[in-house]
Amino acid sequence: MTKVKALTVLLEGIPIGVLEEDATGKHSFTYDLTSPSNAQLSLSMPRRAQPWKGLPVEAYIDGILCFTRLILHRSAR
Repeated sequence: MTKVKALTVLLEGIPIGVLEEDATGKHSFTYDLTSPSNAQLSLSMPRRAQPWKGLPVEAYIDGILCFTRLILHRSAR
């Protein structure tokens, strides 16, 4: 049995998609095309029906985590 972790992604309080991590640690992001928002996470990841997988998703997550780590490091001073 493979366990998938799923996280609903909100933008300004509106659900825009689901970020998933499979049992091997690989990530995918699927836009909710029924969302009232036409927002997209990144210019490199425009809205589409197919899930985003691989490098675009990993780069986006790394960018967020890097920014978060920087903020935490600065606030710890």
